[in-house]
Amino acid sequence: MRNQYHLQRKEEGSNPQPGPASAPQNKTRKRLRVWIPLLLLFLMIYGWSFWSMAIQPDPRRTDPTVDPRSENQLTTPDTPGPGYKTDGRTPDWWNPTDPDSPGEKQKAKKPIPPDGKSLPETHPGNRFPHNNWRNPDLTKEPSPSAPALPLSDQPEPGDSPAPLSPDEQVPDRVMQFSVRFPYWQAEGAMKRLKTEAGRMDEINYPWFDIRNDGSLGLRHPTGPAGKKIRTLAEEHGIRILPVVGSQYSPTLLHRVMNHPDARKRLIESIVTLVEEQDYDGVELQFQPLLEKDREAFNRFAEDLSSLLHENGRWLSIAVHPKTSAKSKHQLQRAQDWERLGKAADSVKIMAFHYSWEQPGPSAPLPWLEQILTYAKSTLPPQKIHLCLPAHGYIWSGKNRLAPLTYREAQRLISGYGLKINRDESGEAWFRIRQGAHTWTGYYPDAAGYHTKLAYLIQNHPDIAGVTHWYLGVEDPKFWQVLREVSSGHSN
Repeated sequence: MRNQYHLQRKEEGSNPQPGPASAPQNKTRKRLRVWIPLLLLFLMIYGWSFWSMAIQPDPRRTDPTVDPRSENQLTTPDTPGPGYKTDGRTPDWWNPTDPDSPGEKQKAKKPIPPDGKSLPETHPGNRFPHNNWRNPDLTKEPSPSAPALPLSDQPEPGDSPAPLSPDEQVPDRVMQFSVRFPYWQAEGAMKRLKTEAGRMDEINYPWFDIRNDGSLGLRHPTGPAGKKIRTLAEEHGIRILPVVGSQYSPTLLHRVMNHPDARKRLIESIVTLVEEQDYDGVELQFQPLLEKDREAFNRFAEDLSSLLHENGRWLSIAVHPKTSAKSKHQLQRAQDWERLGKAADSVKIMAFHYSWEQPGPSAPLPWLEQILTYAKSTLPPQKIHLCLPAHGYIWSGKNRLAPLTYREAQRLISGYGLKINRDESGEAWFRIRQGAHTWTGYYPDAAGYHTKLAYLIQNHPDIAGVTHWYLGVEDPKFWQVLREVSSGHSN
């Protein structure tokens, strides 16, 4: 039964007087006065953040000065960069795209069209930093370094065989043969290693990078592959030399080579790594090195060599190819072969990338002959290792190229029904025409490799050996060629 007083006041059109029944309503109104502004404020802040993220473009995709691979570059906890990762991964060091990035994983999962006519995306030559002495990015700054990965990510130390001396040859073959194991294609490389380890004298793995303070960071986790490599190496007496790189940053090299504390720490870091992990030595791949740092690098190599040799360890140094001391490109002049050859046990001449802006062979024989002629005038032959490529390139125009493996070449040849041509050095090539566009691919296969190896053994049997860049992408028939030619049984 409703209260008569309230009925009467309502009928008279007057506002009801506050009573016991209206107290809860007042409390509700007070709560709403407090919560509604707070709710509105929250919606404004959240809405603004969501709107900003929705319209803000990714600088790695829109700003040409930002490397799209920066997601996986080394960064430090105190100065985190974009996409900071504690695993310290760096971009793949020859492919312009990083195979560890989410985008590339998605691309890798895309099925190859049944007709095999999918053409690779090409890039300007300066996007390829490895062994690029022609047009590299000389302004590249290093990514601030990430913490070193736990030691457990590295292979367990083992009883490695005693390293071969520089002039020691394996009894059943003419030249030593070394391979570089790619962390970015570990599965394919591991299959080759398991079946062909008996043909190898040295393996370069794992990969490290120097950091701003002279310390070392593991470029990529080794995981199970590291222990498998160690086991196979011990079983077959393979020398293990990890690679130490410089993030392809000339500014980083300049600072470390010329800063006494950083330089000293880097030498100590390398020696400690080799001793603690019981590696047979180390390989330096410092590129690009500026000409003004030539003398500083000479002194660094000499000091490092002295300490490594005290413990019976091996020093290998990778260099750009050149045919004279007065090279056209400063990055070739920056490397003093004579001084480095006295410090190192092996000098690996990366004899590829002869053709760069225009389609052509990667390692033609006349060029290899010029390289070796000059090398023998400055280096002891027993320290010379000629590094030959297992992959080629495909060009879509001037200074537009993409890596081309043997498998990829066969897919395109089959898909387009192409004719395989050979140049004077035996290197295979093909051409694809699509309307006004032309694609030209050069790649090494077993036949081309046979021509080069046979030439080297016949004309330069005194050099130490050949280095294979890189394991797992070669023509499968290459290994039969290697067995025949290097054993001296080839016709």
